[in-house]
Amino acid sequence: MTRVAVMVIHGLGMQKEDYADKLIACLSKELDRVMVLPGAAQQMLDIEPVFWADVFEEREEVLFQQLVRSPGLNYQALRRFVIHYLADAVAYQPVENQGHHYDAVHRTLNLAMHALAQRNGTEASALCGCS
Repeated sequence: MTRVAVMVIHGLGMQKEDYADKLIACLSKELDRVMVLPGAAQQMLDIEPVFWADVFEEREEVLFQQLVRSPGLNYQALRRFVIHYLADAVAYQPVENQGHHYDAVHRTLNLAMHALAQRNGTEASALCGCS
């Protein structure tokens, strides 16, 4: 029986480490439902959620605290949104001499892909999804 290796990658913004739990439960339940074999998901499915939000979190939080403490500034919810969503997109862009954030995210993804490959071997099917 061919195993299916799935890597789930979260989107931009403030993410929790358990962001993929519901998706994993739904995929497992659905595979068990469509396959006649009891416990098919456990036998056939290996899901690796990749959490990379922590690459930017510390610097984004420092920036947010600096902006919140500025006297007379409002719209704190909007500021938090801009910092944690748009800043991810900006920080992720590779820079000629300083691509360390870009590289750190890709290093995290590479480690997850390597772990999936080690656990499932060359015969596994691979899927990649974003949550």
